[in-house]
Amino acid sequence: MHTITLEEHFATPEFFDGPARFVKERAQKIGGRYAQVLDRLCDVDAKRLAEMDAAGIDMQVLSLSAPGVEQMETADAIAMARETNDYLADAVKKHPTRFAGFAAVPTGAPKQAVEELERRVRQQGFKGAVINGHNRGRYLDDQFYWPILECAEALNVPIYLHPTPPPRAVIETPCLRQAFTICSTSSRVRGMTTPRG
Repeated sequence: MHTITLEEHFATPEFFDGPARFVKERAQKIGGRYAQVLDRLCDVDAKRLAEMDAAGIDMQVLSLSAPGVEQMETADAIAMARETNDYLADAVKKHPTRFAGFAAVPTGAPKQAVEELERRVRQQGFKGAVINGHNRGRYLDDQFYWPILECAEALNVPIYLHPTPPPRAVIETPCLRQAFTICSTSSRVRGMTTPRG
């Protein structure tokens, strides 16, 4: 029996200088194990393979780490999707029995997203696409995205839907703001310990 894992992410240094800059800044501020995550996400070679072997993982299906390209300006998202998919394609080519990939697609530009998905699946054997929630507040049930969904269906590949924070306007609605406050307070309370007497 083979163990294949799907919730496996990667990133590039350029990705951490762009849409995931806040992750890099937080890691630099906190340091320690958090900073190690940046290094691990960018490694799609020896270190990752050694960790996979140690954990008994035969193959990882890699996808671009959140926040993905969905919250970027359209032109930037198109370029970042291509660059990160190239990075992933090189890793898959180098280790074809250990890595497979889900393509990042620029959802804000459905025509280019379709072209990117078709190229990656047909020419490089990618297994599907990853989409991180919404595209700047517009969700996948909007007819705008149908070409992407139709393409995935025609290619017979899945779209891996990865969660992402809701748009700021949603978070700021009174009922959700209260829910987020309750959840964060509840988390802090659960993490507290009481002295033993």
